[in-house]
Amino acid sequence: MRELLYLELGFSDYASYGAALALSQGRPIRLAAQYPDKSLDFEFQTNPKPLAMELDLIHRFSGVDAVSTMSLPDLLARYSGRDLLGVISYSDAHIMNAALLAQHLGLPCADPTGIENCIFKDRAREMTNPLGHPVAYAVRVAENAGQTSPVGYPCVVKPVVGRASYGVSVCYDDAGYVAAVDEAIIYYRATSGGAESVPSILVEEYVDGPEYSGELIWDDLEGCWRLLGVTNTALMTPPPVRREIGHIFPWSFGPELDRTVEETLIAWLNAVGHRRGAAHIEFKVVANRPALIEINPRLPGGGLRRLIQLATGFDVVDAYQRIYLGEPQPWPGPLPHHGYSVLRDLLTERSGRVKRITEPAVTAPAVVETATRDPERLPPLPRDSHLAYAISLAPTPEAALHAASTHVEAIHVEYADGQ
Repeated sequence: MRELLYLELGFSDYASYGAALALSQGRPIRLAAQYPDKSLDFEFQTNPKPLAMELDLIHRFSGVDAVSTMSLPDLLARYSGRDLLGVISYSDAHIMNAALLAQHLGLPCADPTGIENCIFKDRAREMTNPLGHPVAYAVRVAENAGQTSPVGYPCVVKPVVGRASYGVSVCYDDAGYVAAVDEAIIYYRATSGGAESVPSILVEEYVDGPEYSGELIWDDLEGCWRLLGVTNTALMTPPPVRREIGHIFPWSFGPELDRTVEETLIAWLNAVGHRRGAAHIEFKVVANRPALIEINPRLPGGGLRRLIQLATGFDVVDAYQRIYLGEPQPWPGPLPHHGYSVLRDLLTERSGRVKRITEPAVTAPAVVETATRDPERLPPLPRDSHLAYAISLAPTPEAALHAASTHVEAIHVEYADGQ
């Protein structure tokens, strides 16, 4: 029996939703997990519940293997010679090993070199800087990064290798720069399994203005990238640590700039050699030219798959999995427009243990999904940790943002100390 192998499921619903979808399509699933007992430990209580949370997934898998998914030699030893349908990962930490294992088995995969060029942010910066609006940057060894920014102020400091926005800080002076370097080192160690070695630090010119992201999927039949749309990261926490808390999809800059943005995003991906799978590219716009923030060689996180599905009807998880199953679907052409979808996050206002999260009794009709974390399962949290979210769909971006924000801002959070 040929099986579809997943490297981890994690706390996000992407992989669990994908596994539930594959099972509903009659595909046997095998899970490789470092800690199998924690693979379906969902942190968010969602209303309405997505498909993955309605099913007892683990008991429907054909097998669950306890294996070090961060170790390529262990994966090769376990799965070499296995007749698999495909290898899939939705995790930043495992996407490279998934590609290398699939390549070894002769299965469809993203180009590992392209993934590596995206993961190493200094390489991506060097390869793409001639395209779009150039951004001044410098690379410094983390432990000898100096006491002042090599590109002036304000600047952005981030680990050369990192996931999401962890360890990324905006600096305005020397004191902020030194603190940001320390923050980058701390977050790198925390998100890389406690590794002792610390990579270089990437110091970049701070580009002012709103932040956007391009959501792209690979067209395996035509051998090219397709832009699903642009997301407007409408709300962020204040500096120095910038966390995304509000997204609008889709977003348009007008026909002429839309074309420039699409052409530049695809040129960036071609420059780094990323092929197959998906891409989530963060950028800003300067003088009508996109300025790259970073390229993530994966689907967009943070619930953006739901925004795309609500606004266009396109299921990015199904499309993504079919690529790695060798069953690519024809590109449907211009996607339908069902309205504007918004995701609005609620973060902790301070550090501490959360005792209770209470949602408002009345939900606006435009709000189609809400979720909160379970306080009983949460450790003490640092400031700006995710607690809840709301997703809305409305005829205008303003109406959708208002509905989701109104719901989130009415959520009451009680901390253990009673404040």
